[in-house]
Parts: sequence; structure tokens; C-alpha cells
Amino acid sequence: MGDMIVVLPNDEIIPKNDINPWNLIKIVHSRGGIIGIPHMFRDFMSIGFNANSYEEIEEIVKVVDFIEVANGHALYDKNITALWWADEYNNFKTKGSDSHCFDDIGKFYTVFDKEIKTEVDLT
Repeated sequence: MGDMIVVLPNDEIIPKNDINPWNLIKIVHSRGGIIGIPHMFRDFMSIGFNANSYEEIEEIVKVVDFIEVANGHALYDKNITALWWADEYNNFKTKGSDSHCFDDIGKFYTVFDKEIKTEVDLT
């Protein structure tokens, strides 16, 4: 249905096997991980591009942990639309360069409110 970013507390692998977003979200949360939506409306690899309806996007946004609201490869209006969704549903927001070449590094990045030294610091 579209790309998602998965962060797990260990090196577990989740098999792809045509998994849908809702099952993936359940698996990640059951294993103590977090999951979010990158480049939400950028292109054919995006949740927003592939969803069948506003309601389907809404269902996913309500249960993910974060939304990437600034992506170095997305157009401005696509990033603003992702920001609207994150604000509307009170999701954590991230930014990413989505670096595919050297010149892309550092276009966008996430700044944390406090120093992060361990995984516990992220909670």
C-alpha cells in the first residue's frame, strides 16, 4: 500500500508476505516497536497516493506513531499536506533528507528537544 518506517528494539525481521498496513502496525506495536509514514503523499510508494479513500488514510494515521512532514524528495505541497495530517491527528513529526545521492544529505533532519543517548531517552 505504501512505504512505512519500522523501528524495532532488537534485530527481529518481519517477513513481507504481502502484509497490509494494519497487520504491520499491530505486529510492530506487539514487539515493542514504533512505526510511521514517510513521504506520505510524494509518489506511488506513498500511503497517501495508494489509499482508496480519505477514510482509509485516516484509519492508518490514527494508529501510527509518527509522520514524516518534510521529505527532501517531496514537493512543498506534499510536505504541507503531510504536516496537516500530523497536526490534525496529533502525530509526532519527523523530517528526512531521503538521501539518494551525496547532494541530498542534510536537506531535512529531525531535532530532538533533549539529548538522546539511549532508546529509553526516546520515550
